[in-house]
Amino acid sequence: MKNSVGTASRNNGFTIVELLVVVVVIAILAAITIVSYNGITGQARVAVAKADLRALAQQMELFKLDKGAYPDASTEPNYPEFETVVRAANLYNVTRRVVAGQPPERVYLFCSYIAQDKFTIVAVRPSPSGNEVDVGEKVYYTNSDGTLKETTYVWDNSITGQGLSGKNLCKSADPSYDTTRGGIW
Repeated sequence: MKNSVGTASRNNGFTIVELLVVVVVIAILAAITIVSYNGITGQARVAVAKADLRALAQQMELFKLDKGAYPDASTEPNYPEFETVVRAANLYNVTRRVVAGQPPERVYLFCSYIAQDKFTIVAVRPSPSGNEVDVGEKVYYTNSDGTLKETTYVWDNSITGQGLSGKNLCKSADPSYDTTRGGIW
């Protein structure tokens, strides 16, 4: 077909192949962006957990200076001692996340010892996925020696028989932790 000038008409548009190439390029860019975003948020979650652990450890030391011993979770009446520590660190609302209709979700776990001469605090949910810590995942923790550390989460079946899986986290952070004598909060 010829137009009025006598030249062949040509459709001005994109072919299906050109459109598919553009869609594929956009999908690749979106995938790269999502992966980068997830990595950055995972690193941010770990950084926040580490900063909170440092703040909690400082408050534990201040509590010991004031009271002569670290808080003890072996008996329920002492739970207010831990609340004092987390409120002083301005972390009460993040230490135990409360969801309506569900039991409180632990974010940091305090492992106390009968002798009250040491403590361990474990970040329960520092993983990039945001899920509860799984066996083999990194566990970030601090203890009374004042350092921030990481280890691998290990499961001890003798502890799970007691139904206290939180003590597995304490045992992963401190292999000398006596699960029969120590408490958790």
